[in-house]
Amino acid sequence: MTITSPIAESAARSLSPRRRDKATHRGTCQVCGRLQKLPGGILSKHGYTKRWGFFEGTCPGAHYRPFEQAFDRVQVAIDRTKDQVTNMRSLIASLQDLSTVTDKAPYQAYDRSGRMGYYEVEVTVTEEPVFETSSAKVIILTETRGEKTIRHYGSQYGFFHGVADAILRLRGMKIGRLQRDIEQRERYIAWQERRVREWKPGELQPVKEDA
Repeated sequence: MTITSPIAESAARSLSPRRRDKATHRGTCQVCGRLQKLPGGILSKHGYTKRWGFFEGTCPGAHYRPFEQAFDRVQVAIDRTKDQVTNMRSLIASLQDLSTVTDKAPYQAYDRSGRMGYYEVEVTVTEEPVFETSSAKVIILTETRGEKTIRHYGSQYGFFHGVADAILRLRGMKIGRLQRDIEQRERYIAWQERRVREWKPGELQPVKEDA
């Protein structure tokens, strides 16, 4: 017969799962490369590093083993990023195809409220007089968001020579952004492929008691 102290029973009940799985070591994320704590031996939930420029939200390397012990998630990340590059190259080809030109164009808008920051949207490009009695015209970029219509003014990009010029220049700007995104992803792929080639088991870093 085992006799358990009421105080010990109370302490065991009050010990949360998070406390029982308190991390004793840190390890490197397979996906983003950041050093994270390892509660229960797996990477804690964490966001992306800004190192690669295109990550957002929760890192999919969370809740998996650290790079010091495995690299199975590295290949998943490489494959996913290669798919993104393929899709971006297809979009560039579509934007370069002048037979697909309509009155729509890609646009990088800015939410002045600060909630969204910069965001990508498709706009309808039109030309309107600056004043009712004026011969000068301004390019209007109209965004439809649900039942809401938002008008952006093309003058922030300088002088457009009519609607057709505005559409082609906006498509060109989008191509430039996509090319920069592809370069970032290709650097990420090269980094991850090098990690796989050079991989060997590593030591985890102990967590200090006051950390």
